[in-house]
Amino acid sequence: MYPQANSSTSRLAAPTIWVAGGTFVFFAAWLFPPAWYTRIYEDKNFIFGDVRSFIFCSACILATIAGLTVAIYRRSRPRIVATPVSPFHSAPLTELLLILTCLLLTIGSIAILSRSGAVNAFGTAISSEGQGIRGGIRQDADDGESLGWETLMVPVSFAMPLVYFCVRSSDMRSRNRHLFYVLVAMYILVAIITTKRNYLVRPGFGCLLIFMAWPSVKRFSFDKGILVSASAVLTCLLMFVSLAFVRFGPDGVNSSASEIGRYLITPYNTAALIINDVLRMPGSGSGYYWTQFIWQFPVVSELLDLPTVRAEFFGDKPLHGALERGPLLKSYGITTGTAIPAFACSYIDFGWLGILPFFVSGVLCGFAWRSFLLGRLIGLCFYPVIAYSFLEWRANLLFPPSTLGFFMVVYFTLVFFRFIEVSLRRSNSVA
Repeated sequence: MYPQANSSTSRLAAPTIWVAGGTFVFFAAWLFPPAWYTRIYEDKNFIFGDVRSFIFCSACILATIAGLTVAIYRRSRPRIVATPVSPFHSAPLTELLLILTCLLLTIGSIAILSRSGAVNAFGTAISSEGQGIRGGIRQDADDGESLGWETLMVPVSFAMPLVYFCVRSSDMRSRNRHLFYVLVAMYILVAIITTKRNYLVRPGFGCLLIFMAWPSVKRFSFDKGILVSASAVLTCLLMFVSLAFVRFGPDGVNSSASEIGRYLITPYNTAALIINDVLRMPGSGSGYYWTQFIWQFPVVSELLDLPTVRAEFFGDKPLHGALERGPLLKSYGITTGTAIPAFACSYIDFGWLGILPFFVSGVLCGFAWRSFLLGRLIGLCFYPVIAYSFLEWRANLLFPPSTLGFFMVVYFTLVFFRFIEVSLRRSNSVA
C-alpha cells in the first residue's frame, strides 16, 4: 500500500507540537526543585522560579508562535498533498545520484573511523572489560584526519529524511529502496561507533514527521500516531542508555537517569546566569550565534577568510563547545554541563532584542511547513531541521545551525542537477 495523507496524524508533525515539546522542557527546568537539583547535580540551582529568565524565554516562545501563525495562516489553512510524489519524479537520475552520494559519504566516514582506531575503541568499549570510550574518539580525532568523518556525515544526516520520502513515494523504485536500506544500516553503524546521539535522533525525527504526514498503514488513527510517537521516545531513551554504556562503561548505565536530566534541564541553569547578566560571555552583542553559519560557510569561509573578517568587525567570538566554555562556567560554580539554550544564545547576541529573531524563525518554519505538506523539495529539506531546533531549544541555537552552509550547498546542488536533467529530458523529447 502506498503512503496516503492523513489529516489526523499529520497534526503530530505540525510545528506547534514541537514548540510545545521544547516549552515543556523549559518549564520542567524552571520548576525543578532546588533541593533535588543540588542533591543530584551538586550545583546551585539558579533557574528555579527566576522571573527574568521566565519573561525572556516565554517572550521568545511567544514570538515563535506568532511567526508560525503569520506564516501558516496568512491566506488559507495549509493543505496536504494526498499521495507523496518524489520531488525527483521527473529527474530519476538525480534521485539515484542523491542516494549513491549519501552511501559513498557514509562509506568514507567508516573508512576514516577505521583508520583512526575508532572502530577498535568501540569494540573494546562493548567488551566485558571495556571501560567506555569517553574521549577516545575525540582523542583519535585530535590529529585532524578523523575529524573528516563528521564533515562527511553532516550532509548525509540532512538528506536522510528527503531520501526516506523519495523511496516511499508513489513512483518509488525498488532499486533505490534497496540502496536506502543499505544506507540506513551503514549510517546507524557510524552513529553508534561515534556514540553521537544527535546523528541518530535528527534524521530519525525527520523520518517520523514524514511517516506521520503520510502513513502507509491503513486506518492509521490519531491514537496509533500517539502510540508510535511514544515508541519513538522510548527508543530514544533506550538509545541514550545504550550509548551511555559505550561511552562510560557500566557506570554510564547506572547514571543514565541523572544524565538524561543533566541533558535536558541543566543548560537552563546556565541560561539563568546569562539572562540575569551575572555571567558575561566573551563576544556578547556581536550577533555571532545567529550568524555563525555565514562565517563557517563551506569553501567561501576559507577563500575569503571570513573568520578574520568577522573578528575585525565584531571582535571576539563567544565561547563554543565544552573545551572553551568549561573553564569559564566552572569559575561560576557550574560543573554539570557546557550547553547553552537557544534563548540564552540569543540573549548573548542581542540582549532583550534577542526575542525578535525567534519571530523570524517562526515565520520561516511556517513557510517550510506549508511546503513540506505539499511534498516540495525545500520543505522536505528544511522543515525537519527547523522543527527539531524547537524541540532542542534546551541546548544551543540549532536554527540556523552552524552547518547551514552545508545544508544550503546540498539543497542548491540538488536543485541544479534536477533542473539540468529535466531540461535535457525535455529537449530530447522535443527533438
